Amino acid sequence: MLDKLRNPFRKKRCHFCKMSTPYMRDYYDEHDNRVVVCEKCLEYAERRAFRRI
Repeated sequence: MLDKLRNPFRKKRCHFCKMSTPYMRDYYDEHDNRVVVCEKCLEYAERRAFRRI
């Protein structure tokens, strides 16, 4: 929470490859945490059974 207050304009990074691209998707992982995935890693997220928001 405090991290979001410090820098609200920070770019989101991919959960897997740590890259930042304009096309990002939100997913829930196996522990119901919200993660952001780039377009290159979408297939990997689907294979790992991440649920799409």
